[in-house]
Amino acid sequence: MAENLILRTERLTKAFGGLLAVNNVDIAIPKGELRAIIGPNGAGKTTFLSMVMGMLKPTAGKIYFKDKDITGLPPHKVFRLGISTTFQITSIFPDLSVYENVWVAAQSRCKGRMNPLIHHRRLKEAESKVEQILKQLNLNHVADELAGSLSHGDQRVLEICIALATSPELLLLDEPTSGMSPKEAGEMAKLIKSIRKEVNIILVEHNMDVVMEVADKITVFDKGMILAEGSPKDISSNKRVQEVYLGER
Repeated sequence: MAENLILRTERLTKAFGGLLAVNNVDIAIPKGELRAIIGPNGAGKTTFLSMVMGMLKPTAGKIYFKDKDITGLPPHKVFRLGISTTFQITSIFPDLSVYENVWVAAQSRCKGRMNPLIHHRRLKEAESKVEQILKQLNLNHVADELAGSLSHGDQRVLEICIALATSPELLLLDEPTSGMSPKEAGEMAKLIKSIRKEVNIILVEHNMDVVMEVADKITVFDKGMILAEGSPKDISSNKRVQEVYLGER
């Protein structure tokens, strides 16, 4: 039923001129399910996430978050409803400390932060949240270091810390293992599994080892459309999916 879904789309479409980047996509993701979206380059995966996040307006179709129509809402309103994201390209404040990066995100959720009567208490709550998140994601030992001095892998983890600090109900992860070594990618998989109990996750990812380890269900995009959906086992044995990936390679 719709009320049990964290996200669904109806005939979602995005055209760039004559190119259909996303073409009539119907997707339904239950609360608590970790959904991975995979597909070759140019399949429409990031365009799909960008429409959900409000960074691109759909050409046609609908997007529902917890059964609320969010189609075409701007990013700040989507964010306020409880959706946060990380990006393919690392997006942090390199000249701020790790702690400050996460604190900026945490205090953005503090209601009444401009009211001097409650300001101090709310900021204490934000500080507590920052400390908890950094400890949970194993960055507390570098809290005072400049974010720009971290390794690439730790910067990707910091991005997730920042996203979690905004208390989202749905977290969109766009290629979180991009540029990582196999060891770092393995650590990222463990991290994703560790946070899935507290936030709904949609994962766009090329690293199939990570996808197969963390996903409950996989949606395969190809040429803007859904090619296949199923469990990791079903997808790994799907002949059409194998052909698409073999063709890309």
